[in-house]
Amino acid sequence: MASLNELSCTDIAQGIAAGKFTAEAVTRDCLERIKAREDAVKAWATIDPEHALAQARALEGVESYVRVAKGDAPARLIVRENGAVYFADPQAGQKSGWYYDQRDNRLAASSAR
Repeated sequence: MASLNELSCTDIAQGIAAGKFTAEAVTRDCLERIKAREDAVKAWATIDPEHALAQARALEGVESYVRVAKGDAPARLIVRENGAVYFADPQAGQKSGWYYDQRDNRLAASSAR
């Protein structure tokens, strides 16, 4: 059988319906392929593997969960930037809930007042 990421949408739908594999397995295989090729292809502006897997699990009725990948996560992060104070909730938010690449956008928004 071909890798799951090489199957057509019809084959994937039929395979999931027949119980040959799960939506999560297809998603994981696709994410692995993206990880292997993204440096050369540069097709994605952003990709959130955990969100993609959560969506796949939701399709199958599998419970979603939040976990800390390494170490401990505080209930609230305090981030100081450009004279402003922000709060992020790493346990309830997606990843840390804070996006460092948005620094310039936050500065522009605070200057627009």
